[in-house]
Amino acid sequence: MKIDQLGLQIASMIQIQMLNDDTKWYKVKLIGYQKGFGLLISAPRSSGSELSMILRDGQPLNVRLKTAKYAVSFRTQIIEKRLTPYPHIHITVPNTLENVKPLKAEMMKLKEDATLINEDNDSHSAQVDVVGISFTEVKVKHSDTIAREDQRVTITMSFAFAGKRNVIVLEGRVTKVEIEPVSKENLYIISYDELDQADQILLHAYIYERMLINLNILAEQ
Repeated sequence: MKIDQLGLQIASMIQIQMLNDDTKWYKVKLIGYQKGFGLLISAPRSSGSELSMILRDGQPLNVRLKTAKYAVSFRTQIIEKRLTPYPHIHITVPNTLENVKPLKAEMMKLKEDATLINEDNDSHSAQVDVVGISFTEVKVKHSDTIAREDQRVTITMSFAFAGKRNVIVLEGRVTKVEIEPVSKENLYIISYDELDQADQILLHAYIYERMLINLNILAEQ
């Protein structure tokens, strides 16, 4: 598969890993892409500080990213790093992507409280109902228009699991907006970015638990 077949969007979240430190992944954003040219991505940050100074041209990196339909990982290297007009790096992309995993997003119904911030509108947070979730997407409901398709949003969701309240933050892009037939409220389907390992384990465990409860295999706590 080619990189231009993935449906990448500008500002999509990408994770990179330096080969001399295989314990940490850094979140960066896609700035630009041109076929045969590679990717331009923002410089990674750690604890609020730019890491541009420790990067070098030719440095190898691991890359992983997720779109609405695919999860992809590949090895790359830095073509060039630049500090102006803002810190960013130019990386190569393989001609053919080998490690491509199609994602099947089967939405599971639920009802949890959450807040949503539209990052593209710089808006105040809105209280929303989470009415569905899968391993790649989340569906929320609100009476007003709070986002449009392709806009970036951040959802902070609270849920009960393993005997305590947990909070998880989902950052992603609105892929679909529709109207709920009965209540006439707005439904927003968001494809969320890949999570850190700890959050991913927690969310997957919660989703599996809700699946068992919905199938009457496990009793509601």
